[in-house]
Amino acid sequence: MYLTLVSREEFGPVRKLGYIYHNLANLHIETNTLDSAVWYLDKSIILKNEIGNDRELSSDYFIYGDIYMKQEKFEKAVEAYEKVRDLNFDNAIGDIDFEVSLKLSYAYYALSDHKKAAENFVTYFEQC
Repeated sequence: MYLTLVSREEFGPVRKLGYIYHNLANLHIETNTLDSAVWYLDKSIILKNEIGNDRELSSDYFIYGDIYMKQEKFEKAVEAYEKVRDLNFDNAIGDIDFEVSLKLSYAYYALSDHKKAAENFVTYFEQC
């Protein structure tokens, strides 16, 4: 793998490549080419895991959640959004938990888990 050959001093360009992959994934979501979006997110996550950037990883998993919601893969959406919460355990990204709570409420509702849907909606509402 390319990253095993990269020194710590060179993580700047690797980080930028992660941003590029992330943005290309967003473009593919806009054009509804979700398989391509997933391909770019996979690449972005590999890079961000290598340099240990949890903050940026959480935004990739957030997009995964959105893709899975569009595909009606609600269990996978829940996993992705919960991963965002795990990576943002210290609330370093501000409003992300606000958005994740709302999206989780939709996903749990679609799975007919009304209790968890309500809990997440209350969490969302409390942050309004």
